[in-house]
Amino acid sequence: MIVFAFCMGVLIGVLATIASILLLVNWFERGPKMGVYDTIRFPCPICGEMYHAQSKGSSLKSLREFNLVNTPKDVLSDVNRHAPFECPKCFTTFKICIYPTVCVIKVGRTEKEEGS
Repeated sequence: MIVFAFCMGVLIGVLATIASILLLVNWFERGPKMGVYDTIRFPCPICGEMYHAQSKGSSLKSLREFNLVNTPKDVLSDVNRHAPFECPKCFTTFKICIYPTVCVIKVGRTEKEEGS
């Protein structure tokens, strides 16, 4: 009886290890769900301070960086995901205008800007 219980314990341990390995392999094949985005750099339309926005518009799983003028269309399609943006220097709020040409446009004033 003791030998049977010992064998069952070993068998359960081996099966649990195999299941864990299969889950890890499956996770690595699918890839991570968060943290894969491209970065787009563009200037504030008022003071010119460079701002960095994230985009998950690309189907490529990479962490690339672009200037606004050389950004691929698929990446650019998701540039306003966190818009409106706020300039950390002059507190202007703005977003990216994609059509007909790519440009940065002011969309309003922030409470910080109005208070100063």
